[in-house]
Amino acid sequence: MTDSPLATDPAHSFSVLASAGTGKTWQLVARLTRLLLSGAAPDSILAITFTRKAAGEMQQRLGERLEALLEADDETLEGMLREIGEPPTAATCEHARSLLEGWLRCEHSLRTTTFHSFCQELLQRFPLEAGLPPSFELTETTGLLIDESWDALFAEATRSPDSALAQAIEQLFEELGSLFSTRSALRQDIEHGSDWWAWTRDAGDPVDHANRQLAKQLELEQQDKVLEDFWCEHSREQLVEFSRLLGLHTTKTNLEHIQQLEYCLTQEADAETVVEKITPVFLKKDFEPRQRNLTATLIKKMGESDANRFVELHVLFCTRLQAVHDAEKRRRTFRTNHAWYLAGQRMLEHFQRIKRERRLLDFSDLEWKTFQLLN
Repeated sequence: MTDSPLATDPAHSFSVLASAGTGKTWQLVARLTRLLLSGAAPDSILAITFTRKAAGEMQQRLGERLEALLEADDETLEGMLREIGEPPTAATCEHARSLLEGWLRCEHSLRTTTFHSFCQELLQRFPLEAGLPPSFELTETTGLLIDESWDALFAEATRSPDSALAQAIEQLFEELGSLFSTRSALRQDIEHGSDWWAWTRDAGDPVDHANRQLAKQLELEQQDKVLEDFWCEHSREQLVEFSRLLGLHTTKTNLEHIQQLEYCLTQEADAETVVEKITPVFLKKDFEPRQRNLTATLIKKMGESDANRFVELHVLFCTRLQAVHDAEKRRRTFRTNHAWYLAGQRMLEHFQRIKRERRLLDFSDLEWKTFQLLN
């Protein structure tokens, strides 16, 4: 980190991304020092970090740095200034030695605080502008409030078992396998409420916005055509041909596969039934292709031309069936997430209502309300 002194330059903005213990705090303290050297008043500087411990450590290190600048001899002082990227002129050295006194004498010193403390203070100063009750309180424990919002959600769904909300919860229960998993999934919506608000903030209907974005990502419009394109007259003709070739090599497994194919070819089966019936003929349980290679035995049974055609058709149907199953997985993903969006949004609304009735804010509210206020 000390090899990059430019990040301490107060005339420019920087993002420093590094793992723990690599010197990020050193960079921050060096930058604060250069801000003071550039003439910034201590009470005009705000340093925000994630924890109270980190904020206190930053304040302590800055004090130690300014004390070291005051006590250093000329040679050491010049080296310290070069280390943080500041040219050690005579005027700069004199100014550096006076920083500690100015810092201690300043009525309102340089502030180091946490993100949430900054947000809370700002909202307490401008509650009406932020759309908040002036006497709001911060709650750091939301477990009981989340439980209450779950109870309210479940009660609402129970009152209207045929509603979209009730069906969404049922869908989640079926996909996730238990009430506990469903509840845990919806709890995530509460804990990441500010992320959801940020993602859907320009949408009148958050759930509809989320659905449209997901449908676009999953390319659902293209997927809807995959099943239609799979089962057509041309596919039937190719399946008849494959069944005939399969009959030239009459193993027990091949005879079973012929029966499965004949059902689809002789019955008026729809596309979904055909896919269900013939998938085991071409794909294994993990939906990987069955091994059908051009072997000497296959050529002997079918002849070289038919054997080549047999392998070609097998690969063709494997590719098509995998595309169909991929399309179904995408539609299932959409259905599950649609249910999650709908139930999660409603549970979040109950959660926000409960807090609003009690004049409470949590950390997500602090972040979001501050973001809205500053915009």
